[in-house]
Amino acid sequence: MPLSRFNRFCLIGMLAGTVPVHALLNGDDPSPERVALGSGQPAQGYGAVALRENPALLAVRPGISVGIGGTRAFGLDDLPLVAAWAGVAGDSWGAGAWLRQARAGDVFREDLVVAGGALRFGRWSVGAAGEAVQVSFAQGLGSAWAGDVTLGIWGQPLDWLSVGLSGRQLLEAEVGNSGEELERDALAGVSVSSPEGRFVTSLGARMRGDFLERPTWQVGQSVRLAPWLVLRGAVRLEPLELAIGAGTQWSGVSLDASLSGEDRLGWQSAVALSWSY
Repeated sequence: MPLSRFNRFCLIGMLAGTVPVHALLNGDDPSPERVALGSGQPAQGYGAVALRENPALLAVRPGISVGIGGTRAFGLDDLPLVAAWAGVAGDSWGAGAWLRQARAGDVFREDLVVAGGALRFGRWSVGAAGEAVQVSFAQGLGSAWAGDVTLGIWGQPLDWLSVGLSGRQLLEAEVGNSGEELERDALAGVSVSSPEGRFVTSLGARMRGDFLERPTWQVGQSVRLAPWLVLRGAVRLEPLELAIGAGTQWSGVSLDASLSGEDRLGWQSAVALSWSY
């Protein structure tokens, strides 16, 4: 049932008072390639699109990639979320940056910038990233910002098996003088691929920094039906969330879309356009 205009503004006001917004959104960035796999798979993928989940993935595959994506949080027009990313990698190194902006109507805006690098040593890579987030309020209420760091490791002990681990927002930096801190968490996961790479299954777990709560588990499945078409799906537990998506690629240009959500807050779609070489 659609929200009334009054209820929309109530929700926007609630979000504007929640710092930071990206913690409330569970880290679901507008990159459908990742959303459709559960948005918490530090062992699967590569490049700048996966920077927020594990900076070590920057050095997994050589090449250049850029992309831009967008969504509307909870499907509301007043809550647009856009992002852009770019990365470059050689045989033993990688670097990338991620930009994101979230808005809550005309009353709140959050800007997030993440930049990092990684080094690869054979079948293993390590990476680090720094981030800066600024929240701004309308009507002269001011703004505040914070900076933090993320560390990650990725490995491929077997041709068909990858593992990944990352610790995010390790400093739990306070946003201005608000008393609100960036939420520390950890991601751990494994990814299994068929010999030809057509099927990839990933299992990930997200744990809060205090380790007092049970981890959130997510299982993602990717199936490449043709060189130009891939289908994705994921299930996340506690709370139960579902995601599906598809992507097509032609001459290095990719178009990806996803649909994700759950019963309490609703569903949202995401679309992204990217290029890789």
